[in-house]
Amino acid sequence: MNLSKPYIKDLGYTLAKVKEILLEIYKEVKKRIAENSEYELLAAVCSEIGSFYLNLKSEKAERFLLEAFNLRTKLYGSKRAFLLSNTMNRLGIYYIENGKTTKAEIVLEDAYMIIKDLYKRDSRCERDFEIMASHLGTSHHETLKPKAALEDLSEALKHKYVLPCKDAIAYYNLALTYEDFGEIEGALKYYHETLKLQEQNKLEIIDSREVINQIKTLRGEFGDGH
Repeated sequence: MNLSKPYIKDLGYTLAKVKEILLEIYKEVKKRIAENSEYELLAAVCSEIGSFYLNLKSEKAERFLLEAFNLRTKLYGSKRAFLLSNTMNRLGIYYIENGKTTKAEIVLEDAYMIIKDLYKRDSRCERDFEIMASHLGTSHHETLKPKAALEDLSEALKHKYVLPCKDAIAYYNLALTYEDFGEIEGALKYYHETLKLQEQNKLEIIDSREVINQIKTLRGEFGDGH
């Protein structure tokens, strides 16, 4: 099922018509379940419809993606489980960008559960597992849960070697998390690691000036010995 905007446009359908068709497909699959227990098909349809609504930046994506999540075990062994995890991750990021951190946390936790199970089954999912753990840790930091953030970000960094940038974002968020705990030495350590990584890889994912200012602030507040 290809629900990308260019594909829909090529078919000559309006978005309203596509939404109508998708709803009819969903209803038909629901009927089939009562007769044939085709839960795998329902999970796949919900995942695709959720992705479609997410591309439209619509919160309607949540309804279908959460239904797909509840049926996720029916997708294991197929690429659809992997796609569902990535789509739910995108939904979580969408919520973060729109200031809905609590919703983001719930969705990212669901996405993390899927990719964690997939990683246990297939080591080729390690990169995606690392990214998901980093995103979830960031979400936990945003929702003021430093203990959970520390756990997830530390897990992400165990696999940092799978990313070219060695996950500077996870280092930076760990620094913020240690700062939340009041552990200044730990915060300074990871702020410096963030700068070091960005310099080594010749990239700037995090604003280096901001990191330097945070280091200066911590040193100023707690003395030159830190």
